Amino acid sequence: MSRRLAYMILHTGAPYLRYAVQSILPQVDKLMIFYSEKPSQGYQTDILCPDTREQLKALAGPDVIWIDGKWNNETDHVNAVRAYTDKYDWLVRLDADEIYPPGMVDEMIRQAEDTDHTRFRVPFVHFWRCFHRVCRDGSHPHRLERLRAGDGTEKTLDSKDWTWMVYHFGYAMPTKYIEYKMEISGHRPEWRSNWFKERWLANAQRDVHPVMFPHHWHAEDFDKTKLPEIMHTHPYFSKAIID
Repeated sequence: MSRRLAYMILHTGAPYLRYAVQSILPQVDKLMIFYSEKPSQGYQTDILCPDTREQLKALAGPDVIWIDGKWNNETDHVNAVRAYTDKYDWLVRLDADEIYPPGMVDEMIRQAEDTDHTRFRVPFVHFWRCFHRVCRDGSHPHRLERLRAGDGTEKTLDSKDWTWMVYHFGYAMPTKYIEYKMEISGHRPEWRSNWFKERWLANAQRDVHPVMFPHHWHAEDFDKTKLPEIMHTHPYFSKAIID
């Protein structure tokens, strides 16, 4: 059986970290978390990070490999995992606000094994301010890499009519996390000037992407009971709006 290494680059993300870890651990051989006290991507800020190292490490739990470090940029932070990939066939990335449904990694690898590509983009669905409204787009992030052979090219994996997707909760966060994200994001110069007031605080439902516009990200209904069982116990599961 192929060996899978998962990794996460981490600076903040307490609201979903425990659930992200629990979602991926049964699907891989090892999960490594590379923690940076300061943001490695985007911008520095004087605003206090909402999360402490101790809080995040406790949420990650005892079954992960935790590595503290300082990286000059996001590329160096992401590439820190390269020193640990020798014994593995597949590399899976997840962020602290991403939930992998059961069987997702198996499906990703099944589809990837039918090709000669090296890197694979994975379909995402983005939750908007609650667990029952989502946005969809075609900007699927890289989340799977073949570590042996491969032709150096990439492919977007098939969601099979949205049967297979990663659940992204980056915009189903308390407002203090969004304010912090706006300060440190590498997309800060592109951030829409009226987005926070007219889209986030107003809980708009159309054209809500913070960077891309016009008419990008329209929220639609989602049956939250279809989320993985671990998410049914999340404290935000029954909230009408996460603020």
